[in-house]
Amino acid sequence: MIKYEIKAKNDTIYVSLNVNSPNERALLTYEGDQDVVSGFKEFLENAYGAFGHTIGQATSAIDLHYAMSNQQQFQARLIEGQDLVTKYDPEIPDGAVT
Repeated sequence: MIKYEIKAKNDTIYVSLNVNSPNERALLTYEGDQDVVSGFKEFLENAYGAFGHTIGQATSAIDLHYAMSNQQQFQARLIEGQDLVTKYDPEIPDGAVT
């Protein structure tokens, strides 16, 4: 599980993914005031993941982390799942052109 606390519109909401590995995909789960969640959900589903694609309704821990790290206006704070971010290995060979 990876979970973020987000400050949006003077309220706090939570976004999480029920995953066990950095690349596993799952539907995003939101908690909090539904009006605030609705606006943030629309924003997040159009945010970019680690490799330039939009998040959509389902994503991976590493893509969610990338999207949240690039949105300072929401003061996103990782509150669960730090291990999913630190153990990520993109499996790109040394010397590969990406």
